[in-house]
Parts: sequence; C-alpha cells; structure tokens
Amino acid sequence: MPNLYRQVLRGVLLPSIATGVLVAVAAGAGAVAFASSRPTGFQAEVRLVVLPGAGLDPATTTAYYETLSRGQIVGTFAEVLQLERFAAAAADGLGLSPAERGEIDLRAVVIPESAMISLTVSGDSAPVAESVADAVVGEASEYVQDLAQGYELEVVSPAAGTATPTGLSGLQYAVVMTIAALVIGIAAQQVVQQVLQALDRQAELSIGRKQDQPAPPVVPRRPRVPG
Repeated sequence: MPNLYRQVLRGVLLPSIATGVLVAVAAGAGAVAFASSRPTGFQAEVRLVVLPGAGLDPATTTAYYETLSRGQIVGTFAEVLQLERFAAAAADGLGLSPAERGEIDLRAVVIPESAMISLTVSGDSAPVAESVADAVVGEASEYVQDLAQGYELEVVSPAAGTATPTGLSGLQYAVVMTIAALVIGIAAQQVVQQVLQALDRQAELSIGRKQDQPAPPVVPRRPRVPG
C-alpha cells in the first residue's frame, strides 16, 4: 500500500499541484502587471442650492418658495447643468487636451427633500475633475438663471479639495485579481487531477484485463522417435 500511495502522489497529485501553482503564478503576475498600469480616475463634487432671487419683492417671495418646494425648478436646473455644451465650454476655457476631455464624465442630481444639487465630475486627475466642476457651474449659472427668472443658483461648497479616487485603487485591484488567480489555479489543479486519475484508472483496468485473460494451453511435445 505505501508503494501505491507513492505512485498516486507521484503520478497524479504532484503534476496536478504543479499545474495549479503555475497557472496561479502566471495569472497573478498578469493581474499585478495590469493593475500597475491601470489609470486611476478621480471624482470631484460641487454642491449648489437654488433660491429665490435677493431682489424679489418680499410680498412675492413666499410664492417663489412654494413653487421651489415642488421640485420642478431644481430638477430643471440639474438637467441643464449636465448639458454637453457647458462641459465643452469648461474644457475649452481650461485648455484640456483631447485625452483629458475624453475622461470627463458629468452628473447632476437633486438631493432628496431639498433645493440642493450635487454636481459630480469625473476626470483622469484630481485637478482636472475639480477645475471642470467649478468651471461648469460658472459657464451654466447665467443660463439657468435666465431660464427661470426670479431664481438664483448659489454655490454651497466648491469642488476644490473634494476630489477622491474612483473605483478600486491599483493595490486593491491587484489583491482582487490575485485572489481570482488563486481560484483559477485551484480549479486548474482539480481538472488536471481528475484527468490524471481517470487515465490512471483506465491504465489499471487495462492491466487487470490482461491479467484476467487465461494463459494459453501448453501443448506437450511429442517424444522424438530415434531413427
């Protein structure tokens, strides 16, 4: 039995484990290389509030607040802020390269139960994301205020200093991919082990069939008659 165990270990387990290790190492190395070259994006945020204009007659201010509470004015302002024309104008004003422009993604949402808007801008670097966010507000402010007379769009908090990395960092991505590589390696090891075990069983059956075959009968030789 010990010899059988050694044969199984040498003929099945060791090759399958070696295959799994090689696959895991290769996949892990590829994951680390990809993660190290993977660019990290950044997202910046501007918070704005829509208010009745400061020059309104106090007698009508209440009516403006009532209209504002319905949400339509704030929602319209948020949609306008997302127009491509303002992002393009901001990029032109900042002198962004085509590569930097291609990474810009802009989104404006109304903060629930309020007259506030969250404008987020994604870019390939923190300075680009922050600069574009603030520039979009500057480009769109006059337009939105002309669109809804009597209301003003005011900045609550500018984008400067708000940029944060988006998605997984390079190190986090490498860890995730390395774990995936280990899983792939274990799966490869199991597949190879099953194949080798099947081949080993097939070889044993073939040997068993040969051993079970009856030996050919022995034909006695005729004694030679001396001439």
